Amino acid sequence: MVTAEKFGAKSHGLEASTTAILEDRWGELIKQAEASRQKALDLGYDEAVIFDPKDLVYDEKTWIKCLMGCIHPRSRVCPDQQRLAIPYPAEWNQGKDLQNLYSVGIAATKWFDPKEYDAARNVMENKLAVEWEKDAVYSGWYFATVLRFGGPCKLCLVDLDIQGCPAVNEYGGWCPPEVAPFARPCPEAVGFDVVKSARKYGTEDFFHIREHQSTYADKAPFTAWLFID
Repeated sequence: MVTAEKFGAKSHGLEASTTAILEDRWGELIKQAEASRQKALDLGYDEAVIFDPKDLVYDEKTWIKCLMGCIHPRSRVCPDQQRLAIPYPAEWNQGKDLQNLYSVGIAATKWFDPKEYDAARNVMENKLAVEWEKDAVYSGWYFATVLRFGGPCKLCLVDLDIQGCPAVNEYGGWCPPEVAPFARPCPEAVGFDVVKSARKYGTEDFFHIREHQSTYADKAPFTAWLFID
C-alpha cells in the first residue's frame, strides 16, 4: 500500500496542490451553476434555484405510481422501458447516481394554464429543457444532463406523426434517430419524489397545487432539473 509518508515533504506539496485544484474546480462549478440558473430565466422559466442533488427526495414508490397509475401508453422514458432498452447492471440506479455523482443541480419551473396544454406544448417544453442542457455542455461541462417535466413523451407524435412509442413497439427499446437527442426521462421516472424535493429547495406553494389538484388546477408547473459536474 502506498502511503503519503513514503514521499515525505513531497507528499505534503502534492496534497496542498490537489486541495487547491479541487477548490478552484468547485468555484468554477458554482459559477456555472449561477450561469445556468440565469440561462433558465432567459429561456422563459419563471424561477430557477440552485440545489444540492443529495437533498432531493428519492422514493421508489414513484415507479409504482408510474407503472400502475399512469393513463398514458408506455414510452422509452418510462421506468420499465429504460431498463429494457439498455441492459443496465442490476445494482445500477439512475436516480441515486444522479444524487451521488453530480455536485450541483438547478431546478427551473414555469407556470402554465392547463387548458393550454397539448402535445405540441409538451414537445416544446421538452426541447426547451434540452436546449438548457446544451448550453451547459457547450460551456465546458460536458456531463451536464437534464430531467424534463413530468408527463408522457410526445416527441414521435408531434415530430413524426407516429401514434404510440416506436421505441417500445418497433425499435426494440431505441428512439427513432430524429427524436432521440431530445428524449429525456422525467424526475419521477428515475425515482424522485418531485413534490417533496421541490418543498426542500423552496417551491412549496407551487407544488402544493400539483399535489392536491394536479394539472386540473388554474395553474400547473413545467419543471426541469439540470445536473452539472
